[in-house]
Amino acid sequence: MAVGAGAEAVADAEKDRKAKAEEAKQDAEKCRDAEAVSWAAVAQGLKENEAKVASAWKGSCAKVSGVVDSINSGFDDKPVVMVGTGERFSLQDLHCKPKDEKKALELKKGQQITVWGVGGGEVLGSLFLEHCDW
Repeated sequence: MAVGAGAEAVADAEKDRKAKAEEAKQDAEKCRDAEAVSWAAVAQGLKENEAKVASAWKGSCAKVSGVVDSINSGFDDKPVVMVGTGERFSLQDLHCKPKDEKKALELKKGQQITVWGVGGGEVLGSLFLEHCDW
């Protein structure tokens, strides 16, 4: 019986995870109507007080304009669009995890872009944007 209960708990947890992921995707679509801010302004804020910006960012609607610095493959082999200021060297980047992976394959380095989605976490001065679109 313990095995059956464990399997049921895992199934329930997976069901909850999928429901939360779907809710996050729907929330990301609502971010389309947010007012865009420049990534340069966000990056400057990160330089001045990283903890404050990261705290406000996580879970919030975000719409950011910047420059495509690169289109990389993440740990899960899914594309991640790196948005920056266009400066050659910058420690602050936006890691945009696309809602539609195929759209990421159409982007080009150096292209101006406005992305929106739900703010994710922060790692080493760079922010993540979940379920982003453009």
